[in-house]
Amino acid sequence: LEPQEDDLPLDSGADKPRKRKKITKWLPTVLAVVLVLALAGAAVWFFFIRTGTLTIDAMEATERTTNSITVSIETQEAKDSFEVVCTDAYGNVTRQPYTGEPNVFTDLAAGTQYTISVEGFERETRMIKLMGFDGKSLVNPRQIAVVHKVFTPEEKEIIFAEKVVREIEEKKAQGIGVFTVDGKMIDIAFYDGAKRTLAMAKAAGVYKGEC
Repeated sequence: LEPQEDDLPLDSGADKPRKRKKITKWLPTVLAVVLVLALAGAAVWFFFIRTGTLTIDAMEATERTTNSITVSIETQEAKDSFEVVCTDAYGNVTRQPYTGEPNVFTDLAAGTQYTISVEGFERETRMIKLMGFDGKSLVNPRQIAVVHKVFTPEEKEIIFAEKVVREIEEKKAQGIGVFTVDGKMIDIAFYDGAKRTLAMAKAAGVYKGEC
C-alpha cells in the first residue's frame, strides 16, 4: 500500500545547518570582492574624477545680441587650463580656451537656445596621459603649450627610462630576464615604454642622450 500523506516523514530540518555552513564558507570571498571593488572605485575617483574637477566661482552671460554671447567667468583656475564651451540646441559645439578675459561667441543663430559650460583641458590632458596615451587633439593654437607641458617627460622620468633601457640591454646579454631598477621589478615588458619616454623627451628637446 502507498503511504498516506499523514504517514510521510516530517522534515527534520537537518539540511538547514548545512546551508548556514555554505553561507559562512563563501562570506570571506564575498567580503574580499567588495573590498577590491571599493578600492577600485576609490582609485578611479582619485586619479580621474578628482583630477578632472574644476572650481568655478561664477559664470554669467553678461551680454547677448542677435548673433553673439559674451561670457564672464570668475575662478582661481589658471589661464588656458580649461575651455569654455557653447552648445546649441542641435548639439553643435564651439570651444574657446579660458584666457582670463570674457569669452565672446559670435556667428550664432538668432532665436536658437545655447548652453554655456566649461571643460578642464589641462586636467583632461593629464587624465589621457594617465590612461596611456602619448598625445591629444586640440582645437586652438593656445592649447599647444598645455599639451607640450603635460606630455613632455620630467627629468626623473627620463633618468629612470635611461636606466631601464641600459639595464634591460645589459641583462639580456647575460641571460637575465627579471631584475630591479631603483627598487622596482623590471622585465622586457618595460623596454618599449622606456624607449617611448626617451623618444618623446628628444622630440621635446629636453634629452640629448644616446639610449
